[in-house]
Amino acid sequence: MKKDVNIMGAGIIGLSIAYFLSKRSFSSLLIERNEGVALESSFGNGGGLWPTLLETNTLIDLGEASLQLFDMLAYHDKLNFEYRRNGVMEIALNYEELKLLEQDYERKKANFYVELLSPKEALDLEPNLSKEVKGSLYHVRGAHGNCYLLAKEFEGRILDSGSEIRLREKVVGLSKEGNKIKKVLTEKGEDEADWFINSCGAWSKELAEKVRFNLPVKPAKGIMITFEKTNKLLNSGIVSSKIGIVQTLKGNLRAGGT
Repeated sequence: MKKDVNIMGAGIIGLSIAYFLSKRSFSSLLIERNEGVALESSFGNGGGLWPTLLETNTLIDLGEASLQLFDMLAYHDKLNFEYRRNGVMEIALNYEELKLLEQDYERKKANFYVELLSPKEALDLEPNLSKEVKGSLYHVRGAHGNCYLLAKEFEGRILDSGSEIRLREKVVGLSKEGNKIKKVLTEKGEDEADWFINSCGAWSKELAEKVRFNLPVKPAKGIMITFEKTNKLLNSGIVSSKIGIVQTLKGNLRAGGT
């Protein structure tokens, strides 16, 4: 059956679009080349939601609005994705880094919830930090969630709404009439819709080129390591100039380069 919207890519972006469309009574068909949803960047995502780490006030405001949206998903829509407002601590391991944190604090303190902490104050909040820490900038409103769990929650709600997710199916082209896309072409056939959404992540540019559209998207390489479960070591997210680390509710430490 023809759906209102065809969404190419069932990572966290494609799934979130389909979820919010379903709340507005739009039906969607998501096409995903992998054997399950959210198995690429959305699977390895660290889950940090830290808007005040961003550089410009515009981006921070956008991030704060996103946090309100995550609050709604967790507390109003009752989606279970290990969401909590546990803050993030940006640490300095030398005095040069501390000076940069002090400058960032002066820039942000009037408009955002940030606190400049002494080494003792930082260790009081995070006792397992190195004693070499020279100070920290604590971002009070930082939050954390599990991106893959959120994707799976979206998946369940999307299917319950009557929308469809087709797995193991690769998009190979797009069919146009004039300036309007009319069909998505896959290895298994073709699908019509009224609207088409390209949410293929790093492959969005490649798909857009099939209709001669230049989409300025470039992939960025990232590394995320997930460790075996351990006792609780962290109360908040920890970020330095080289690494970010969080601990899931199940006890796994997840670390990645910054």
